[in-house]
Amino acid sequence: MEERLPTTNRAASDEIDIREVFAAIGRSFRRIGNSFILAILKIRQATKKFAWLIITCMLIGAGIGYFGYRSFQTYYASDLTLSSNYYNSEMLKSAIRELDQLAGEGNNVVLARKLNITPEQSAVIRSLRVEPVTSTSDAVEIENLLRYIRSNEEITEEQIEELRTRLMAEFTSFKIITTVYDLSVLDALEQGIILFLKDNDYIRRRVAIQQENLIAMRDKLLREQERLERLKTLQADVYGRLAETGRAGSNNVIFGTPETATDPLNVYREDLLFSRELLKTNERIELNRGLEIVSGFTPYGAPASLSLRSQLLIGALIGLGVAYLIIIMIGINQALNRYETTYTARKTTA
Repeated sequence: MEERLPTTNRAASDEIDIREVFAAIGRSFRRIGNSFILAILKIRQATKKFAWLIITCMLIGAGIGYFGYRSFQTYYASDLTLSSNYYNSEMLKSAIRELDQLAGEGNNVVLARKLNITPEQSAVIRSLRVEPVTSTSDAVEIENLLRYIRSNEEITEEQIEELRTRLMAEFTSFKIITTVYDLSVLDALEQGIILFLKDNDYIRRRVAIQQENLIAMRDKLLREQERLERLKTLQADVYGRLAETGRAGSNNVIFGTPETATDPLNVYREDLLFSRELLKTNERIELNRGLEIVSGFTPYGAPASLSLRSQLLIGALIGLGVAYLIIIMIGINQALNRYETTYTARKTTA
């Protein structure tokens, strides 16, 4: 009997501990709830007590927002989508970054000369930047490739991100995003950007070389097609004579010996292949441009900058935050004063 008593006491002790744990948890939640309610009451009391300060700060913030709206000029955003087989992402970003830097510096004369526009038109250009354009299929293909590469444990995340950047740089479609203070400049800006990107030795040489190669390929295909036409005519004549004379004991047409016999229809198949290749080459000749416009700048009427209502709202919210920060500092100062008074009184009594 004496050996079983400790076990019973331990079980009872365990039950008491569990109840105490749950009771402590309940007290913690009650304290948190009480603290939350107390904080709300304090905020409410402070709001009533310092209503004049809150309203004043909000009015000052709204006034600053209105002043900011009137001080800074409204600007608009638009984008130009281009396609190029000669520019990659980094090259185009470097070229547009040069224009953006000139616009940011306010160097309107140099910017106007590069874009072949007037200094007055270049003065309303606020910024320029480039983004690569990817289709859904391209994005899915890249992610599948990266997922496959990620399965290799020897490749780090930094290397994968570097590969992603390099893959994105190989796309041939780009979006140039601009912000301007006057929408009427967009047409001149579009033509100026195209001229600026085309008018350099790098692009001109490559377009000329590619054009020469494509024309040479087209001429060769035309010559080969003419030879095939003559061969087809000759083959048709042979068929005609065979049909007239016939061959005793056989209705088959055989070119060469049975070991080296070829199918006469191969000539027509080759002619079809040459025709398709010629069409593709002509298409590439017609599309061999340094740049092509996919979609031009559109003069959207809604400004990209913050509206007056947004400026007023943001200013008022900032003023509200500043007001409560001042109230907290006042409360801290009052608490320190009370502590200092109590401490001085105790020291005097001692």
